[in-house]
Amino acid sequence: MKIGKVYLVGAGPGDPDLLTLKAKRLLDQADFVLYDQLLSPEVLRLIPSSAQAQAVESLPGKHPERFHSIYQSLIEHAQAGQQVVRLKSGDPMIFGRVGEETEALRKAGIPYEIVPGVTAALAAGAYLEIPLTHRLHSSLLTIVTGHECTAKGNSSLDWDNLATNRGTLAFYMGVSRLASIADNLIAHGKSPDTPCAVIHRATWSRQRTIRAPLQAIADQVQAASLEAPAILLVGEVVGLGEIEGWFEEKPLLGQRILVTRPLPQAEELARLLRDRGAEPVICPLIEIAEPASFHALDELIHRLNSPPVAAAKPWLIFTSINGVERFAQRYRTLGYDARTFGSSRIAAIGKRTAQALGQLGLKTDIVSENDSSSEALLPLLKTAVLGSQVYLCQAEEGRELLLEELSKLTQITKVPVYSQRPIEKVDLSKLEFDVAILTSPQLARLFLQKCTPEILQKTRDGRITLAVNSQRSRAIFAEAGLPVRFQSAQPDMESVVQSLQVEKAEVNYRF
Repeated sequence: MKIGKVYLVGAGPGDPDLLTLKAKRLLDQADFVLYDQLLSPEVLRLIPSSAQAQAVESLPGKHPERFHSIYQSLIEHAQAGQQVVRLKSGDPMIFGRVGEETEALRKAGIPYEIVPGVTAALAAGAYLEIPLTHRLHSSLLTIVTGHECTAKGNSSLDWDNLATNRGTLAFYMGVSRLASIADNLIAHGKSPDTPCAVIHRATWSRQRTIRAPLQAIADQVQAASLEAPAILLVGEVVGLGEIEGWFEEKPLLGQRILVTRPLPQAEELARLLRDRGAEPVICPLIEIAEPASFHALDELIHRLNSPPVAAAKPWLIFTSINGVERFAQRYRTLGYDARTFGSSRIAAIGKRTAQALGQLGLKTDIVSENDSSSEALLPLLKTAVLGSQVYLCQAEEGRELLLEELSKLTQITKVPVYSQRPIEKVDLSKLEFDVAILTSPQLARLFLQKCTPEILQKTRDGRITLAVNSQRSRAIFAEAGLPVRFQSAQPDMESVVQSLQVEKAEVNYRF
């Protein structure tokens, strides 16, 4: 059997957008991923479902004996011919114990590569606008461990050199020893007034920062109950950074927001939230699946490819991106291409649905401005479809509004192109979130079904906030006795996210 390969990959500090292109490509191709528990949930979501994933902390043994289990796991999976990714926080070459792991791989004859990542010091400096080097203040950056290996015996840290160092010091893994670090620096000549910053979970939505002089930093961190993982920056450049840098000014920073939409739409909403500083908690309540039967769809596709039907210029109405994608997928399966649409006229709910049609090379004749409302499309269609054959291509469980109203005017046929099936194995009690976004009545009902008594109580007393994009969803929660804090002016996702921002700006509160 051909031996596989091990990639020791830096995952960066937490923000998934800081992963390198190579790291993402290797994850996509991985058969087995062995990861550190410290990695952010958003980075872990990038591990494909096709790969086996295991946390280092789940391996046999206790720290430091567990390292032998790590080596063994990497070797065994590579010997089985798998592509193995050892996913490490930050950069694997900076306090990542890569040396020990590569030594074990080399002895076992396992090929490997090392892929660098963005290390915490560089990320913290960028996200806090602290220039780690500065032409007038710091010509050097020193990276120091705050947690030395006891097996070395005596400390190898030269405190005299560190204290007189006029550059920037970055201490990793030093939160539990802050007082000792500060005392040693001051005792060896560092000014007690030297600016310092301790950054907890740099680049995460939950990033927290404590700034204080060297002599006070330990007490202030303890008073703020700031815990590991965190990094300590020491030097004059810390005083140059903004009190609140560009990242900490993001409008939804620190908010954990539950995203319940199906994939891949959930990822799109998550990106909008992440761009505004929130931490998306992705937990789809439904999945997009095949309809119970393809009979109606197959019949339509065959009919559209027959000259008499094509000549009649029927109307095709698409209510969502999913409908467009599933329709195209099916006509390809049947051996057709985009010429299936022929001279058909096309209507779409929302610009995004029209864009999906455009990617197939199709121009939409009627588009509603609203991205998810049948009501917005209806008045545009009433005159246009008179006397025409109309096919409503939507979810099996989709609303009947267009079908009912247009059937009063012309001949219309509902064609199920996909199904929205509830995901059974969802446990909301295991998730931590401050806001839940429910973007359809179906999602609102499923959310209520999945809520534990504790979540319901948190929603009633305001510790969890509900956000919806329609009056119908709001009514479902009202009937259940639950308050809805946010209802966006429009049902599209940009409007939903904007409503959260506006409220956050007007009222300074924790969701």
